[in-house]
Amino acid sequence: MKNTKSKYLIVVLALILAISFLGCANKSDNGQVKEDKAGSLELVQVAIDVANDLKSLNMESLAEHINLDRGIIIAPYSNIDLANAIKFTKEEFTTLKDNPDQFTWGSYDGSGEPILLNFSDYYNLFIFDADFTIPDLIGVDENIGAGNTINNLSEVFTNSEFIEFHVKGIDPQYDGMDWRSLRLGFEKIDNKYFLIYIAHDQWTI
Repeated sequence: MKNTKSKYLIVVLALILAISFLGCANKSDNGQVKEDKAGSLELVQVAIDVANDLKSLNMESLAEHINLDRGIIIAPYSNIDLANAIKFTKEEFTTLKDNPDQFTWGSYDGSGEPILLNFSDYYNLFIFDADFTIPDLIGVDENIGAGNTINNLSEVFTNSEFIEFHVKGIDPQYDGMDWRSLRLGFEKIDNKYFLIYIAHDQWTI
């Protein structure tokens, strides 16, 4: 943690979570929010909107968060090589849900085999493989999950800020080794936060 303030529940952010995640009657009571930057409330609210749209696959609403010139990068892990990263324009993104074409999204951790999937299958494996609208932790420019793959998002996207939605674990038998994170990167352009990347993360070997 960068300071003691980032360790604990921020009441105002908790209120935003409570009212924003579709009422969240089923939200876990032990959710915590980590805040690092002053003025991050707006960013958190935008990220919450994006997370809800991702859950419902509301592509039109999601596209409103994508800059026309910037486009969006989608990555299976939080280590990105810009030369090979898969990038979509705002218009291309809106058609992904119903697009049967397969894309090479990257390489599977461990085997190194190409991740060749259509968007629907990729979404289930590398975007919303956990319910990130009810995370255990939220990091504001703060990395929570960490495997053996080097997270280089801050180095690659130097002018960006990110929100991490972190689920501590899915199956108790794995004792937290099956944690999942969804990192949403934003860049502020003309006083508006635009979504520039969607990066998944999990334990890597």
